[in-house]
Amino acid sequence: MSLVTLFCSLLLLLPEAPAPWRYVLEKVVPRVEVVRGQAKTAAAAGEALLPGDELRTGWRGRATVVVAERAARFEIAPSTHVRLQEEVPGALIVLQRGALRALFDALLGHEERLVATPGALLAVRGTRFAVRVDPSGEAVLAVFAGTVEVRPRDQALSPVGVGPGELCHFGPRRAPARRPFPPTFSEERWERHREMRAAPAASPAPSHPGKTTPGGPRAAGRGRG
Repeated sequence: MSLVTLFCSLLLLLPEAPAPWRYVLEKVVPRVEVVRGQAKTAAAAGEALLPGDELRTGWRGRATVVVAERAARFEIAPSTHVRLQEEVPGALIVLQRGALRALFDALLGHEERLVATPGALLAVRGTRFAVRVDPSGEAVLAVFAGTVEVRPRDQALSPVGVGPGELCHFGPRRAPARRPFPPTFSEERWERHREMRAAPAASPAPSHPGKTTPGGPRAAGRGRG
C-alpha cells in the first residue's frame, strides 16, 4: 500500500467536524445592517448569516435570528449591536450594546448554550429572558422562565443563578446582584420599563453608628442570591 493510499484511509477514519450553526434572519424591520468583515449590507428576511457576522439595528430597526440546531431564538431590539458566536465554546451570540429577548426551548444533551455580554456569560437551558447592555458594559437581566446562571468574566466574582421573576444587575467589574421584579414589571413591558435600564454601580454608603444599610449586602451589589 502506498503512503498516499494509507494517508487517505486514515483520513476516512477521522470523526467528521461538527457543522457550524446556521443563523437565519427570520424577521427584519428596517433598518438593520449586516457587517461581514469590511462589507456592510442591508439585512433581508430569510437571509442566512455566518458565525462572526454582526447585526446592527437602527433606532427603529428590529431583527429575529433563529439557530434551529440549538433551539434558540433571539429577538433583537432597536439600537442594538450583536455579533454571532464567540470563541467561548457554546456562546451563540454576543450582545455588545443594546437589548434582546432570548427564547430557548429544551434541548437534549449536555452541551451548553451561552449568551455573551461584556461583563458575563449567561448560561441557560430551556428558558426565556431579556438582557440590556449599556455602552459602558453595565447590564441588567430579566428572567421570565427557567434559570440563567450569570458567570462573571472577572474570575474574582462569583456566579449567580437567577430564577423566574427576578432581575439581575452586573457589569465588567460589578458582582451580579439579583432581586424580584417590581410590581409593574412584565415580559410584555420589559423593553420600555425603566427597570431594564442598567443602573450605575452602587457607591459605598456612609457609615452611621447604630444604623444598618437598607437591603444589606444585596443592595450593595454583592448578594449571591
